[in-house]
Amino acid sequence: MIRAFLGAYWGPRRESVGSCARRLSDLLMSMAECGWSSTEWRVGATAVKPSLEQPIKISREAITQLLAPNKSETDGSVIEDLGFSLSFWAGDPERPTGFSATCGAFASQINNSVVLRFPAGDPILEYPAIDFENLLRCFVDCLEPNAAVLSSMGWIKKHKATTAWESGGWISYSSETQELVVSKDDWI
Repeated sequence: MIRAFLGAYWGPRRESVGSCARRLSDLLMSMAECGWSSTEWRVGATAVKPSLEQPIKISREAITQLLAPNKSETDGSVIEDLGFSLSFWAGDPERPTGFSATCGAFASQINNSVVLRFPAGDPILEYPAIDFENLLRCFVDCLEPNAAVLSSMGWIKKHKATTAWESGGWISYSSETQELVVSKDDWI
C-alpha cells in the first residue's frame, strides 16, 4: 500500500509567528488552484468526534492562533529557536489527509517543514483532480524551501535514503537548480 506525502523542507530560518502564518495561509489558500478540493480543515483531537466539531476557517488570523511555540517537555517553557508548529487534517475521518508544519525554527539541528500526508492508496487514483506538479509548485512558491518532494516511504526505502529530500520522489524540487523534476518510476 502506498503511503504518499508531499513535503517541503528548509534549514534554519528565523521567522515571526506572523510571517509563518502568512506563508501557511497563502499555501492553504493557493492549494485550491491546484485541484485540492477540501476546503474544510479540522484541528486534530484524541477522538474523531471532538475534532469534527472544530473546523478551521483558513485565514492568517486563524493560522496565527493555531501556530504554537515549541516548548520544553520538562518545564513547559517556550524554546524560541525551535519555532512554531501546527497540525490538522481534512477529508474522510476514517482516512484523513494530514497537514503538519514547523516554521520559524532557527536551531542548527532543526529543519523547518510542511508535510501533506495522503491516506494509504494511490494518490493519483484517489485524487484525480489534483495536478500534483502544480501542487508541489504551490508549496515551493509559498514556502521557499531548499527542497520539496512528492514521495512515499516505499520510495525512500527503495533509494536507500535517510530523508525524503535526499531520495527525490515522483516529483522533486531543489533550490539549487530551481527546477521541478518528474520521475518516470512507478508509484511505490
